[in-house]
Amino acid sequence: MQDVPKAEEPVLEKLIQLRQRLQLLNKDRTKYIKSQDVVVLYDQLIEQVQRLNAIREHPIHHDEQNRLDTVLDDVFQLLSLCFMAAGKNFSSPSVYVQAATIKVCVPTTGDSIN
Repeated sequence: MQDVPKAEEPVLEKLIQLRQRLQLLNKDRTKYIKSQDVVVLYDQLIEQVQRLNAIREHPIHHDEQNRLDTVLDDVFQLLSLCFMAAGKNFSSPSVYVQAATIKVCVPTTGDSIN
């Protein structure tokens, strides 16, 4: 895994903050997750993804994975679970965790068939 380029560090910091907020939201058992709380976090995530896309527009490090990519995946999975917990099971963000799980399982299943 590559080091995070300097230009991507502010995005990484924001994503880590979002991940922490999502983890707290998920762990709080005193109240139900409200969809409007999740939508606000989703909007903030989309803003960071747009910033990252603008930074990665240049094909210098296009195919390299770094810590930011791992944190971004974590945030998308947590956000997806929060959408599902808020009852938004059929919205696009809630499908992410299901698709990621399938992506992990399919190659494993394919190997065992042969």
